Amino acid sequence: MNKTAEIKGVRIELVDALRGVALLGIVIVHMSQWYLAAGVPQSVFDGHQDILARIFTTLSDLFLSGKFYAIFSFLFGLSFYLQFEGLSQKSNHPYLVYAWRLVLMGCIGLGHHLLWRGDILSIYAPLGFLLLPARLLSNRWLWILGLVFALALPPKIFQAVDYLMPKTEQPKTPNGTAQAPPAAPFDWETEARQYYAIVMGHSWKALVKDNATHLDAKFQFQVESGRIYVTYGFFLLGLLAGRKGRLAEAHTYRKEVMSTFKNALVVVITCFLIGISIIGANSFFKLNWENNPVIGWLFGWINDAYNASLVVTMITGFTMLLAITQRKNVVAGFAAIGKMALTTYLTQTLVGLLIFYGVGLGYFGKTSPALNWVFAGILFWLQILASQWWLKRFNYGPVEWLWRSATFFKAYPFRRKSSEN
Repeated sequence: MNKTAEIKGVRIELVDALRGVALLGIVIVHMSQWYLAAGVPQSVFDGHQDILARIFTTLSDLFLSGKFYAIFSFLFGLSFYLQFEGLSQKSNHPYLVYAWRLVLMGCIGLGHHLLWRGDILSIYAPLGFLLLPARLLSNRWLWILGLVFALALPPKIFQAVDYLMPKTEQPKTPNGTAQAPPAAPFDWETEARQYYAIVMGHSWKALVKDNATHLDAKFQFQVESGRIYVTYGFFLLGLLAGRKGRLAEAHTYRKEVMSTFKNALVVVITCFLIGISIIGANSFFKLNWENNPVIGWLFGWINDAYNASLVVTMITGFTMLLAITQRKNVVAGFAAIGKMALTTYLTQTLVGLLIFYGVGLGYFGKTSPALNWVFAGILFWLQILASQWWLKRFNYGPVEWLWRSATFFKAYPFRRKSSEN
């Protein structure tokens, strides 16, 4: 019995540590971009075109941006499996309990969105409801649908159909004249200037009001960019990984995890080389491919395959590193932050706003991407120390405790008994 509990503890710690790694990548990306959550005038970026800034921006774009959110999404699906299994043993209505848990997360996410448009919880909550029926799918269908969505295939299919459909002639009015031309395209530059003015303003009220009016724009961006499909795809792959148990028990299934890592890495390298070749050929031969919709569509396939494979490479790679490392204090540090992931995520936003936005120090656009990486590293290190200190005295992070207690309508023990004594 003790041996089983010990194995389960190691498994949960590994998942928490992976969640901590994801939070590190997320805070680096957000800090490097001054916690922006919408377009800003190009002049903001024009001030950071030196070699060092370009290096860190390129590193962020290639290896971090969007990837760690996908890792976080994968872990959300994996955690869903573990949590639902626990609920099934403790509750007669696990579906209702988990649905209520998602409603509460959505409320937290909406509150977070009012402070910062980049909130992901308000996206996770509605998508989380789609995990409930997905739990009934076979492993085969979870794998197929997970790949379909993780590779953002639905928007690619829509794009292909739209391109292949014959374009109809513009309709005419009864008197034979053409109807009014379509509305002018959206003025992104004006929107960017307005957002920048809000960000640099000193009013919390104006910031909250502006964010409240752009919730629909966030969902529109998620759909049009394909990110919402990728998120759900990794939800499903995480659910599958939780069901199969290979990742959470990497010590036992080391060969399988390593094989997945190697195969994904081959795809990453292949897609990277193809992408670089396309960009290089287009630039050298002046092919003007950037204006060719077919080439753009094909490049989208390569880019999404690269991103998805890189996420799998990172998940399996970090899993193996955390599983085999002799530096148990490193695993414990990441696990502490992972156990307080919600509190950590919200705190990162608050610190980012206070550093970069006008309601705080107002350093938006004034610090280089390289320096922002340093800010992120310092903040994350302090959060590790704070999380370890906190968890020695309390059973849960503050937001985690509120969320758990509200989910089950009872106050769980907050302070550790040793701390009380």
